[in-house]
Amino acid sequence: MFEVEKQRRHKLNSLFCVLRGIVPNVSNMDRASLLSDTVAYIKELQENIGKLEAKLCPKSQETKIYFPNMHDNQSTSITRVDRHSRLTSLSGNGNGIMLAEVDVKVIGSEAVIRVQCMDVNYPVARLMDAIRALECHVHHASISKVKELVLQHVVVDQVPDGLRSEAALKIAIVRRFLI
Repeated sequence: MFEVEKQRRHKLNSLFCVLRGIVPNVSNMDRASLLSDTVAYIKELQENIGKLEAKLCPKSQETKIYFPNMHDNQSTSITRVDRHSRLTSLSGNGNGIMLAEVDVKVIGSEAVIRVQCMDVNYPVARLMDAIRALECHVHHASISKVKELVLQHVVVDQVPDGLRSEAALKIAIVRRFLI
């Protein structure tokens, strides 16, 4: 039992040494101060990330998009928000509620597109039609379905020059995918 406790203490001490090397401006060498300084440093990093994301991709206005729901011939609406926020409101005029979340990452002339939505109105075909309309070439596609939720991950190459920013490509896809 003594040996196990000794190993645990050694591991803790090693991890605290690593933490001291990572966190700048440690006020005192005791563990409580180190943990306090670490928490402050992480909060500072999170604030910096938020500021940088705001500069790179300003938050867009919420947009309601309406389209017919094929399953019950009722109109359904969806609220789309920027890529850093979650879907905030959903509504439907019947049983069919359409959820959609689109995320885009662009690297050079290639992009990774992730769409998560309900299995309503053939979302896989709609996304492929949107990608074809944008004249991107599908390099790889992965589609999964969990109950009524469809998850689509698509890697495209030869993204047109005008769509090589994440915001521009995302807007183009959302316009073609949801309408």
